[in-house]
Amino acid sequence: MDCRTVQQKIMPYIERKLSDAELEAFLDHVQHCKSCSEELEVYFTIYYALQKLDSDDTESFDMQEILKKDMEKMQMHLQKNESVRFLKKFFYVIVGMVLGIAAFVGVDALLHGGLPNTLVYQWITPEEEQSQTESGRMPPLQLQSTEELEPETNHKRQIIVTVPETEMNVEPGPIPD
Repeated sequence: MDCRTVQQKIMPYIERKLSDAELEAFLDHVQHCKSCSEELEVYFTIYYALQKLDSDDTESFDMQEILKKDMEKMQMHLQKNESVRFLKKFFYVIVGMVLGIAAFVGVDALLHGGLPNTLVYQWITPEEEQSQTESGRMPPLQLQSTEELEPETNHKRQIIVTVPETEMNVEPGPIPD
């Protein structure tokens, strides 16, 4: 910022009407330019004195110290706003990454017929689970009745051997070579 622009922005500075970018450029120029710093001090003193006259305060003040503290306060304000902007950007990046991963997994699941067949699922599941899902679904557990588990016995507890009906009337054929 040049001196003329800074001098035009003195009252907006005092009235807190500068944007963060303007405020940063203004403070940087005033800290390095003696003539603009003196101009700011004059306006600030007049504005501050008029505010104190309205409140009927009769104390004397070190206007240079008050202006210095005001400028430090505004510098802290700028740093705080910069931190907030950084955190917002960081948050947006994290949210964007999460949404991107979710979209990738969703598309991959649609293309490959379900979540167990996706690349991400294969990365995060142990190999034992993967081998079970690679062959498709695990076969359902088939319960057998107790009759099938125990062979049929007679009253003396001897096992009764039965020949299936398909083998009962079959004549033995020649033995293949």
